Amino acid sequence: MTLPRFVCFAAILLGITAAAASQETLSLDLRTYPSDATVSLALGPAFFAGDRVLVPLRRDGERREFRVSTGTPPVLFLRAPGYRDRVLFLSGTEDRVVADIRLQPEGGPLQVVAEVPTGGSPKSALFVGQRELVIPLLRDGGIDRYILGDGGAQRLRRTEPPREWAQAEGFVEPWYSASRRELYVSQMTTNTIHVFDTQTGEYRRTFDAGGHWPKVLIGDARGRRLWVSHWVSETIAELDAETGALRRRIPVSGTPRGLALSNDDTLLWVCVFGTGDIEVFDTATGRSVARIDRAPGASRHIVADAEARRGDGGRLYFSDMYHGTVGVIDAASRRVMATLHLGSNLNTIVLDPRGRYLYVSERGRNNPESYLLPGPAFGRIFVLRADTLQVVQVLRGRNQPTGLAVSPDGRYLAATDFLDDNLTVYRVDH
Repeated sequence: MTLPRFVCFAAILLGITAAAASQETLSLDLRTYPSDATVSLALGPAFFAGDRVLVPLRRDGERREFRVSTGTPPVLFLRAPGYRDRVLFLSGTEDRVVADIRLQPEGGPLQVVAEVPTGGSPKSALFVGQRELVIPLLRDGGIDRYILGDGGAQRLRRTEPPREWAQAEGFVEPWYSASRRELYVSQMTTNTIHVFDTQTGEYRRTFDAGGHWPKVLIGDARGRRLWVSHWVSETIAELDAETGALRRRIPVSGTPRGLALSNDDTLLWVCVFGTGDIEVFDTATGRSVARIDRAPGASRHIVADAEARRGDGGRLYFSDMYHGTVGVIDAASRRVMATLHLGSNLNTIVLDPRGRYLYVSERGRNNPESYLLPGPAFGRIFVLRADTLQVVQVLRGRNQPTGLAVSPDGRYLAATDFLDDNLTVYRVDH
């Protein structure tokens, strides 16, 4: 039995099923974070009646199995030092519950305000305004749209291109042009880019991505040019953002993924996933002007701070899946200033608009059979100080946290769980 989505507050109605009053016991199969969180059973219908700590019957890695007597619908408490208590209300007719439960730390800037379901395999996330969020779906027919706030997250609609593309799935990464009021989304299975109106969400047009298996998109501030990294072609395509016309193909020294532009649009920074290098291109000529040697590695994502985006110094931050590290590049000297190891399979990074925090998603260790199956532990979300890379907060996500997006005002962080079809919304408390 699977665990439905739920809003994450101090007390939560799981909506999962439990034993009927006529049954004597309930089998409870839990995976918690932290893994040693105590599980206790309320001794009466009132919260003030006390509770009894349960001892697991057996363990299987991070999973624990408990047996609960069920004269009335059980109420459980999950507790751990340094974390907020969780209260679980169980009701229904089944005699077994399987659930993954994560507790939230008491300290740090991030606080969970909502968890809501998404379509299949949410690959990435992007704000297209202060509160509207778009999520491309790798294993579904388009993009989910949400409105966020302290009260939670409300799903607006599914936005799709025409059926011939929607049924092919494979939607990967978005880019938002504020000047054009358009959303661009790559679809790797069809080698296309789809464009939508951000005011209405309506489909506008589709054009060829200029290569094979498009991934990350980035465009200039005026909305005239668009650059696309291609996983299989090992090229960057420069396209006309209006017509989709191919301006040039830029060969890369390995498999490209993450892209970042200087604010004057003269330099394009490219994460070379196949080697771990960071390559820098002159956008006027398409020629490589610098390469930061990081081999062997798997550089995945790169973002620039405000100064680096002006092209006159500042910093860029990148993640490396192979090493499980984040790094800081001095834009002027094009040297790596510092790196920090965080965990396994680091994915997306986003920078707080004020430059205070760097947010990092860690997918976690792979399942030995396939990375498309849940791994041995939940993934994590890290909050780092952007100036020092000091870890400020660590939160458990669910199965494979992947996409990250921060609102333009820095008030909210959105994170997607790739294998759980889940969106978690965090409020950023300053």
